[in-house]
Amino acid sequence: MPADASVPQGLRGSRRPLARRPSLSTRRACVGRAVLALGGAAASAGFLWLSAAGKAGSVAWIALVPAAAVALHQEGTRLGRMAVPLAVGLYLELEFLTALPFGIAAGQWGSPIIPLTSDSPILFAALAVPILSGALYALRFGQPLIMRNARGAAWAAVVFWPAACWTALDFLRVVGDPGSYWGPLFLSQVETPAAHLAGLGGPWVITFALVSVNYELARRLVGNVPGPRTTTPAIGLLAVVAVAGLAWPAFRQAENNPLTVAAIQPGYDTAEPGIPVLRFWREGSYDLAAVEVIGDLAALTHEAAARGADLVVWPEAAVFSDVLSHPPTRHALEELARRTDATIVVPHFLPDRRSGKSVVVSPGGDFTRPHAKQQPMWFLGERRAEAPVPTPVSAAGRSLGSLLGTANKDPGLGARLAREGASLIASSTHDWQEPRSRSGAMRGSPR
Repeated sequence: MPADASVPQGLRGSRRPLARRPSLSTRRACVGRAVLALGGAAASAGFLWLSAAGKAGSVAWIALVPAAAVALHQEGTRLGRMAVPLAVGLYLELEFLTALPFGIAAGQWGSPIIPLTSDSPILFAALAVPILSGALYALRFGQPLIMRNARGAAWAAVVFWPAACWTALDFLRVVGDPGSYWGPLFLSQVETPAAHLAGLGGPWVITFALVSVNYELARRLVGNVPGPRTTTPAIGLLAVVAVAGLAWPAFRQAENNPLTVAAIQPGYDTAEPGIPVLRFWREGSYDLAAVEVIGDLAALTHEAAARGADLVVWPEAAVFSDVLSHPPTRHALEELARRTDATIVVPHFLPDRRSGKSVVVSPGGDFTRPHAKQQPMWFLGERRAEAPVPTPVSAAGRSLGSLLGTANKDPGLGARLAREGASLIASSTHDWQEPRSRSGAMRGSPR
């Protein structure tokens, strides 16, 4: 009889060997990889924040290298998969700090139709950003398309696939996200020569170029990724420089016909109750408030005209009144245009219809047809106006197209106006409590 014949069949082999604890060196290696991944994500987030508009745009060309290098070096691991989504989340949180209640957005959230909290920015920072990062992690955002046993031209998937994914993210946010101008990569180049790349195919070209260059540099830094090993500069960087060089002549404009434009900034939101100039800003007396706001903006308009402004652009929803059908409002605008001898772009909001429009008042007191807002802020209850699609109008000797509020985030709207002959596009947005700057004029050459 075998030695184990007396052992019941169900108990045979039930004793399992104890799992071996990882060695100290293994644990140290795991900790080191975790520190490297977290450090790479944090470094990229910091660089992205520095490269944001108004800071150091050139940093964006290397900002993603730390997180991308982790994603490539630790490809196939959870840490490698986490690096880029975590960098995106940390970067957005850093960008969001100024929008918290103690920042520039204090008191600027109005009454959203989606009930959130009294401090909506906190809810977004605490929930929306982590949810976005988690979704990007689930989608393997920032991971190369091909890695293992790849040969030859497979390096292109390592570089261009993440760039295509990031470009798609920026595109989807601009098209459908109310906060789309909060954090897209292409905005980092707004004050750099690379901004001219947008003329080749929209701002998406900038995002694609930025991510491609970063991943190419990361690929070369990691060293064990398919692709060329030459000592010449990164292929992606060379391509960007070449395209920029070829495109630059198309953007050079001879300033032989300059136009002086004044952008009026009253230092307050014209939909902000509780300030003296808006004492009548309430249901039933919006027309009275409109007349007082026009009187307040008139002083700034006179100042701008005295400084040589040919065209004066007022902020979005400057008055909550139908300027074409309310006689006192219309008369005040006619007189202001005549006295300043300037063309005035007057955006206005119709509270009963929850829609925004703009009109242009000529120095002779004539009004153009209204331009309807193309992208209403649905999250604040706005609606699309029942009006024809805006087309350029004659203003200050130019063909003028008008955009209101969030309509400026869709490059296609401005491109359509340009195709229809607009040589100048005025984009009006709400002013804020801060900075409390006043009117200023700037000289530009319309295209």
